Amino acid sequence: MSTATSYQVFWLPSGSGSQQVQNSSATSYTATVGASGTYEYVVLACNAGGCGPESAPVTETVVFPPASAPTLTVSQPSLYSDTVDFSWTSVATATAYQLEYSKDQSTWTQIVDINELSTTYAPGTGLFYFEVRACNAGGCGPWSAVKSLTVVDK
Repeated sequence: MSTATSYQVFWLPSGSGSQQVQNSSATSYTATVGASGTYEYVVLACNAGGCGPESAPVTETVVFPPASAPTLTVSQPSLYSDTVDFSWTSVATATAYQLEYSKDQSTWTQIVDINELSTTYAPGTGLFYFEVRACNAGGCGPWSAVKSLTVVDK
């Protein structure tokens, strides 16, 4: 049976001393962090007689999705090809990019999910809309501006 009446939670930032982030009877702690990174915490159980030893450190890695959208460039196919060239700008923290197309801007189909900054695709003929977004382990960021392209039959 535990005799603890309060718990002290300490954040252990890299390269500096500990920082107390909670001192209450709560048996859980929810951290609000502002940046991706690795966070380490220890807990002390306390009562009127003082506090016990520190817990083993708990480490949590937080990865936020990319904050911005890439800029998409779509090249008109050459006179003798139905292949469209796509490229986009790099986004900080991105590990992959998802490119998709639509014929009506309501139903979208993914073309690729790659860690490259360009690809080619032969969509067929007609009017197409394209967009790309950057992703990482934390999720995906916002979509780029939509680019349209009409591909004619060769």
